[in-house]
Amino acid sequence: VKCAQYWPRKEEKEMFFEDTNLKLTLISEDIKSYYTVRQLELENPTTQETREILHFHYTTWPDFGVPESPASFLNFLFKVRESGSLGPGHGPVVVHCSAGIGRSGTFCLVDTCLLLMDKRKDPSSVDVKQVLLEMRKYRMGLIQTADQLRFSYLAVIEGAKFIMGDASVQEQWKELSNEDLDPPPEHAPPPPRPPKRTSEMHNGRMHEHPEFLPRQPGGEEEIRCSGSTAEE
Repeated sequence: VKCAQYWPRKEEKEMFFEDTNLKLTLISEDIKSYYTVRQLELENPTTQETREILHFHYTTWPDFGVPESPASFLNFLFKVRESGSLGPGHGPVVVHCSAGIGRSGTFCLVDTCLLLMDKRKDPSSVDVKQVLLEMRKYRMGLIQTADQLRFSYLAVIEGAKFIMGDASVQEQWKELSNEDLDPPPEHAPPPPRPPKRTSEMHNGRMHEHPEFLPRQPGGEEEIRCSGSTAEE
């Protein structure tokens, strides 16, 4: 986990945050082969005000990588949607990974494109590249690698089948995702590390250069989109 452990583990059930005077309680935990859904209760002990939180944790999405398949990703995305968590009746959803632009950007880009397709009832009217450029105005560097961008296109194309009325694909996504299999062991090999950067002086100014690690199978370390570069 490349973030602070901000939710309680099953064995401890509760966490208390002294700086905010909030208590977080684990109500339930549903562990699938590649994601986990937790029901949490956030409480202010002083006012006794409580909030229910649904926590969707994609556990096998490698850092600087992509999910195993568009089917598994879309199965996860539609699980989140079916919960109502992305609906207008709830507060803004929080999507995060480690840097907040690669995996988070992929999730948000695919979801946004599918929402636009559904709203317009015309998948061909959605330009994925333009949607990404518009999103980058609010979160610089969204989508870090060529593989993530390629995967986003594949997921949008697959998701468009459902938007166009083929409801059977949702059941196919669930079957292909193998979500009911046992999850992988906790001590799986770590994801690849980001590249190191070196600096050098040129014309009196310091310039940084990435030192790319050996390329992962099928992976690319850099994408360029209308003059905007995102590197890992």
